[in-house]
Amino acid sequence: TLHVVDATRHLAHYLVHTRDRVLTFRGDRPTFRAFVDSSFANDPSRRSWYCFLLYYGGAPFDFTSKLSSCVSPSTRDAEIIAAVECLKHVLGFRILMAEVGEPQSDATKVYIDNMACVDGISNDRIRSASRWQSIRLAFVRDQVRSLLVSLMHISGTYNPADIGTKALSPGDFDRHA
Repeated sequence: TLHVVDATRHLAHYLVHTRDRVLTFRGDRPTFRAFVDSSFANDPSRRSWYCFLLYYGGAPFDFTSKLSSCVSPSTRDAEIIAAVECLKHVLGFRILMAEVGEPQSDATKVYIDNMACVDGISNDRIRSASRWQSIRLAFVRDQVRSLLVSLMHISGTYNPADIGTKALSPGDFDRHA
């Protein structure tokens, strides 16, 4: 189709004009990890922004910053929505890595700066206030139980996904960029 031809031209143009730029992967056995963050109702629509970054061998290779499709009643719920979107990408890249001969034997570490979100996913309880999130929680818990991902807490100060959810001071921006 015409769209495929245009996309192919765009890709070829990009490859020709960026051939001197490379991703540098570190380590004998590069690891795959993700960082995810969400703001809480900081848009005029009261929806939350979320961001996630995927890293392989220390190099970021996927970045998404997007406005959530629904209003979240709490910070924890906004972080769960962000985690689900991140895990969809993580699972897709795990499949891609296996197809190109780099299967991931360990669970992918996904770093989240909201302890309530990490705790809520770690236990099997569903509080009445979060019943509307039960399908999302079940999805994330299933990935953790299958040992495909491991959710880890990280201080918000060190979470590079902050860069896509809020305006940062120049010092914070430089630390994450």
